[in-house]
Amino acid sequence: MSESKRKNFTSVFKAKVALEAIRGLKTSNEIGRLKIELDWLKKVWDMPSMTRRSWISTGESLAVTRQCGLVAVNRTTIYAPHQVTKSDEQELALLSLIDTEYTRHPFYGSRKMTVYLRDQDR
Repeated sequence: MSESKRKNFTSVFKAKVALEAIRGLKTSNEIGRLKIELDWLKKVWDMPSMTRRSWISTGESLAVTRQCGLVAVNRTTIYAPHQVTKSDEQELALLSLIDTEYTRHPFYGSRKMTVYLRDQDR
């Protein structure tokens, strides 16, 4: 079996835990979690959302869900980042054709527009 490394806490932190335990307000686990969150928040406060998103990582001692909640970032932006795709020339030409025809005939539906685009291809 491998031995796990013991955590070393500062005397100030130990004193806070002892005082809270005496008062019965918080357990040592809650205080430890709050200390981790406070340390983590010090580095992320008052920054743009793009910057805050870049600070969230899966390797932190704080869960990704909690990190997102603390910095007010939606979790979906972390798990599935949106990638911008560039349109090619053919797609831009089709969009231009659709736009001009829709301007002339705004009542055309998808079927009529498909027929129009096929006629343009010939």
